[in-house]
Amino acid sequence: MTLEAGERTLDLRTADGAVAHCRVLTEVFPDYGLLIGSLPAVTHRVTVETQQILKALEQAPAKVGLRVADSQPSLLLPKGAVVDLNGTATGPDLTLWFELITLYPALSHALGNDLMLDLRGTDQPATVRSADEGDLTMLVMPCRTGPS
Repeated sequence: MTLEAGERTLDLRTADGAVAHCRVLTEVFPDYGLLIGSLPAVTHRVTVETQQILKALEQAPAKVGLRVADSQPSLLLPKGAVVDLNGTATGPDLTLWFELITLYPALSHALGNDLMLDLRGTDQPATVRSADEGDLTMLVMPCRTGPS
């Protein structure tokens, strides 16, 4: 394979002559650290077992609630089902709702046995990261209401 760099493109050429053309961005890539640092202060920290929450989410509908009550995290599922999560939570009681299509991918890419969610309230992005190293950081936005 050969790489051919142009002013605004990068071409990948294979041995059989096939070429893949890629655009090169000319803008400066956003400063992710600056973005995370500009968010409001964290009001809640939830630490849970990655596999337990993923298994519960695999049975969830389009929206799922994350509740913090008495320092205990839980998931709210349809028909009033509550899944108590193995983990801890800080901050006052709070319930956030997430679209499954945004929450599940963020949680499933966390590395390690535990993951950490830093919450800022119902109208601010939640930060998702691995609880051990925190190398992979994602933002996920809660939705406004629970299931209809």
